[in-house]
Amino acid sequence: MSEVHSVLDAQVETLLELVERHRSERCTQLLEQAQERRHTLLAQTYGEARTRMHEAIVTERRRGNEKLDATRAQLQTRARQQQHRTALLLLQQGWELLGQSVLQRWKTAAQRRLWVCNLLHQALQRLPRCAWVIEHPPGWDSAECSEQLEVIRRHCGVEPQLRTDDQLHAGLRVCADGACLDGTLEGLLADRDAIEAQLLAQLHRLLNADQSRTEVTP
Repeated sequence: MSEVHSVLDAQVETLLELVERHRSERCTQLLEQAQERRHTLLAQTYGEARTRMHEAIVTERRRGNEKLDATRAQLQTRARQQQHRTALLLLQQGWELLGQSVLQRWKTAAQRRLWVCNLLHQALQRLPRCAWVIEHPPGWDSAECSEQLEVIRRHCGVEPQLRTDDQLHAGLRVCADGACLDGTLEGLLADRDAIEAQLLAQLHRLLNADQSRTEVTP
Protein backbone atom coordinates (compact mmCIF):
# COMPACT_ATOMS: atom_id res chain seq x y z
CA MET A 1 0.00 0.00 0.00
CA SER A 2 2.86 2.21 0.79
CA GLU A 3 4.37 1.47 -2.57
CA VAL A 4 1.20 2.61 -4.29
CA HIS A 5 1.26 5.86 -2.37
CA SER A 6 4.86 6.34 -3.26
CA VAL A 7 4.13 5.90 -6.95
CA LEU A 8 1.18 8.30 -6.77
CA ASP A 9 3.23 10.82 -4.89
CA ALA A 10 5.95 10.61 -7.51
CA GLN A 11 3.43 11.11 -10.32
CA VAL A 12 1.83 14.02 -8.53
CA GLU A 13 5.24 15.54 -7.94
CA THR A 14 6.10 15.10 -11.60
CA LEU A 15 2.82 16.72 -12.67
CA LEU A 16 3.38 19.57 -10.27
CA GLU A 17 6.86 20.10 -11.69
CA LEU A 18 5.46 20.06 -15.24
CA VAL A 19 2.74 22.50 -14.27
CA GLU A 20 5.25 24.74 -12.53
CA ARG A 21 7.65 24.60 -15.46
CA HIS A 22 4.82 25.35 -17.89
CA ARG A 23 3.66 28.20 -15.68
CA SER A 24 7.20 29.55 -15.44
CA GLU A 25 7.74 29.30 -19.20
CA ARG A 26 4.36 30.86 -19.86
CA CYS A 27 5.08 33.69 -17.45
CA THR A 28 8.45 34.23 -19.05
CA GLN A 29 6.85 34.27 -22.49
CA LEU A 30 4.16 36.69 -21.36
CA LEU A 31 6.75 38.92 -19.72
CA GLU A 32 8.87 38.90 -22.88
CA GLN A 33 5.83 39.71 -25.01
CA ALA A 34 4.83 42.46 -22.62
CA GLN A 35 8.37 43.82 -22.65
CA GLU A 36 8.43 43.70 -26.44
CA ARG A 37 5.06 45.47 -26.64
CA ARG A 38 6.31 48.05 -24.16
CA HIS A 39 9.44 48.68 -26.25
CA THR A 40 7.33 48.88 -29.40
CA LEU A 41 4.85 51.23 -27.73
CA LEU A 42 7.65 53.40 -26.38
CA ALA A 43 9.31 53.54 -29.80
CA GLN A 44 6.01 54.50 -31.43
CA THR A 45 5.33 57.05 -28.71
CA TYR A 46 8.80 58.55 -29.06
CA GLY A 47 8.46 58.55 -32.83
CA GLU A 48 5.08 60.23 -32.71
CA ALA A 49 6.38 62.72 -30.15
CA ARG A 50 9.38 63.52 -32.36
CA THR A 51 7.09 63.90 -35.35
CA ARG A 52 4.73 66.20 -33.46
CA MET A 53 7.66 68.18 -32.11
CA HIS A 54 9.15 68.50 -35.60
CA GLU A 55 5.79 69.57 -37.00
CA ALA A 56 5.39 72.07 -34.17
CA ILE A 57 8.87 73.47 -34.81
CA VAL A 58 8.19 73.71 -38.55
CA THR A 59 4.83 75.36 -37.88
CA GLU A 60 6.31 77.88 -35.45
CA ARG A 61 9.19 78.56 -37.79
CA ARG A 62 6.76 79.13 -40.65
CA ARG A 63 4.65 81.43 -38.48
CA GLY A 64 7.77 83.28 -37.42
CA ASN A 65 8.87 83.66 -41.03
CA GLU A 66 5.39 84.81 -42.03
CA LYS A 67 5.37 87.40 -39.25
CA LEU A 68 8.87 88.47 -40.23
CA ASP A 69 7.86 88.74 -43.89
CA ALA A 70 4.73 90.70 -42.93
CA THR A 71 6.75 93.05 -40.74
CA ARG A 72 9.35 93.48 -43.47
CA ALA A 73 6.62 94.18 -46.03
CA GLN A 74 5.03 96.77 -43.73
CA LEU A 75 8.37 98.46 -43.19
CA GLN A 76 9.07 98.47 -46.92
CA THR A 77 5.59 99.88 -47.61
CA ARG A 78 6.10 102.61 -45.03
CA ALA A 79 9.53 103.35 -46.45
CA ARG A 80 8.10 103.62 -49.98
CA GLN A 81 5.29 105.85 -48.74
CA GLN A 82 7.75 108.07 -46.91
CA GLN A 83 10.00 108.14 -49.97
CA HIS A 84 7.05 109.10 -52.16
CA ARG A 85 6.03 111.90 -49.78
CA THR A 86 9.62 113.13 -49.76
CA ALA A 87 9.75 112.95 -53.56
CA LEU A 88 6.52 114.93 -53.90
CA LEU A 89 7.84 117.62 -51.57
CA LEU A 90 11.10 117.77 -53.50
CA LEU A 91 9.13 117.81 -56.75
CA GLN A 92 7.19 120.87 -55.65
CA GLN A 93 10.40 122.61 -54.68
CA GLY A 94 12.12 121.38 -57.84
CA TRP A 95 9.35 122.73 -60.07
CA GLU A 96 9.74 126.18 -58.56
CA LEU A 97 13.52 125.99 -58.91
CA LEU A 98 13.19 124.79 -62.51
CA GLY A 99 11.17 127.85 -63.50
CA GLN A 100 13.60 130.13 -61.70
CA SER A 101 16.56 128.42 -63.35
CA VAL A 102 15.08 128.75 -66.85
CA LEU A 103 14.24 132.40 -66.21
CA GLN A 104 17.76 133.02 -64.94
CA ARG A 105 19.17 131.61 -68.18
CA TRP A 106 17.16 134.17 -70.13
CA LYS A 107 18.49 136.96 -67.95
CA THR A 108 22.09 135.92 -68.68
CA ALA A 109 23.19 137.44 -72.02
CA ALA A 110 25.36 134.57 -73.26
CA GLN A 111 22.79 131.91 -72.40
CA ARG A 112 19.97 134.04 -73.82
CA ARG A 113 21.78 134.37 -77.16
CA LEU A 114 22.38 130.61 -77.24
CA TRP A 115 18.70 130.02 -76.42
CA VAL A 116 17.54 132.32 -79.25
CA CYS A 117 20.04 130.98 -81.79
CA ASN A 118 19.05 127.37 -81.15
CA LEU A 119 15.36 128.21 -81.37
CA LEU A 120 15.67 130.15 -84.64
CA HIS A 121 17.84 127.38 -86.09
CA GLN A 122 15.05 124.87 -85.34
CA ALA A 123 12.49 127.26 -86.83
CA LEU A 124 14.44 127.44 -90.10
CA GLN A 125 14.28 123.64 -90.32
CA ARG A 126 10.64 123.19 -89.35
CA LEU A 127 8.54 126.21 -90.33
CA PRO A 128 7.37 127.06 -93.85
CA ARG A 129 8.88 129.88 -95.91
CA CYS A 130 6.42 132.70 -95.43
CA ALA A 131 5.96 135.78 -93.29
CA TRP A 132 7.06 134.89 -89.76
CA VAL A 133 5.85 136.48 -86.54
CA ILE A 134 8.33 136.36 -83.68
CA GLU A 135 6.77 137.06 -80.29
CA HIS A 136 9.12 138.08 -77.48
CA PRO A 137 9.02 139.39 -73.89
CA PRO A 138 9.15 143.11 -73.17
CA GLY A 139 12.64 144.57 -73.15
CA TRP A 140 14.26 142.03 -75.43
CA ASP A 141 16.82 143.55 -77.82
CA SER A 142 16.54 141.94 -81.25
CA ALA A 143 20.04 143.19 -82.08
CA GLU A 144 21.34 140.16 -80.15
CA CYS A 145 20.26 137.95 -83.05
CA SER A 146 20.52 140.34 -85.99
CA GLU A 147 22.48 137.81 -88.02
CA GLN A 148 19.84 135.11 -87.48
CA LEU A 149 17.07 137.55 -88.39
CA GLU A 150 18.86 138.34 -91.65
CA VAL A 151 19.12 134.62 -92.38
CA ILE A 152 15.38 134.32 -91.76
CA ARG A 153 14.67 137.27 -94.08
CA ARG A 154 16.64 135.66 -96.91
CA HIS A 155 15.13 132.26 -96.17
CA CYS A 156 11.53 133.50 -96.19
CA GLY A 157 11.95 136.35 -98.66
CA VAL A 158 10.29 138.75 -96.23
CA GLU A 159 11.30 140.54 -93.05
CA PRO A 160 10.01 138.72 -89.92
CA GLN A 161 7.58 140.69 -87.79
CA LEU A 162 8.71 141.20 -84.19
CA ARG A 163 5.87 141.47 -81.70
CA THR A 164 6.10 142.18 -77.97
CA ASP A 165 3.92 139.98 -75.73
CA ASP A 166 3.50 141.26 -72.19
CA GLN A 167 2.50 137.78 -71.02
CA LEU A 168 5.90 136.32 -71.89
CA HIS A 169 8.76 136.31 -69.40
CA ALA A 170 11.49 134.51 -71.32
CA GLY A 171 12.12 132.98 -74.73
CA LEU A 172 10.57 133.47 -78.16
CA ARG A 173 7.56 132.10 -79.96
CA VAL A 174 7.90 131.83 -83.75
CA CYS A 175 4.71 131.45 -85.81
CA ALA A 176 4.37 130.93 -89.56
CA ASP A 177 1.19 130.22 -91.49
CA GLY A 178 -0.63 128.85 -88.42
CA ALA A 179 2.29 126.74 -87.19
CA CYS A 180 4.16 127.82 -84.06
CA LEU A 181 7.44 126.82 -82.49
CA ASP A 182 7.11 127.79 -78.82
CA GLY A 183 10.46 128.36 -77.15
CA THR A 184 9.14 130.57 -74.37
CA LEU A 185 9.39 129.81 -70.67
CA GLU A 186 5.67 129.19 -70.62
CA GLY A 187 5.85 126.93 -73.66
CA LEU A 188 8.78 124.92 -72.36
CA LEU A 189 6.97 124.24 -69.07
CA ALA A 190 3.50 123.83 -70.59
CA ASP A 191 3.49 120.01 -70.44
CA ARG A 192 3.78 119.98 -66.68
CA ASP A 193 2.60 116.38 -66.26
CA ALA A 194 5.33 115.00 -68.52
CA ILE A 195 8.02 117.17 -66.96
CA GLU A 196 6.93 116.28 -63.42
CA ALA A 197 6.91 112.58 -64.33
CA GLN A 198 10.54 112.86 -65.48
CA LEU A 199 11.51 114.85 -62.39
CA LEU A 200 9.72 112.38 -60.11
CA ALA A 201 11.46 109.41 -61.73
CA GLN A 202 14.82 111.13 -61.31
CA LEU A 203 14.04 111.94 -57.66
CA HIS A 204 13.13 108.31 -56.95
CA ARG A 205 16.40 107.15 -58.52
CA LEU A 206 18.35 109.60 -56.38
CA LEU A 207 16.45 108.63 -53.21
CA ASN A 208 16.92 104.90 -53.91
CA ALA A 209 20.63 105.43 -54.50
CA ASP A 210 20.91 107.41 -51.27
CA GLN A 211 19.02 104.71 -49.35
CA SER A 212 21.30 102.00 -50.77
CA ARG A 213 24.39 103.92 -49.65
CA THR A 214 22.86 104.34 -46.18
CA GLU A 215 22.10 100.63 -45.86
CA VAL A 216 25.67 99.53 -46.70
CA THR A 217 27.31 102.15 -44.48
CA PRO A 218 28.46 100.46 -41.21
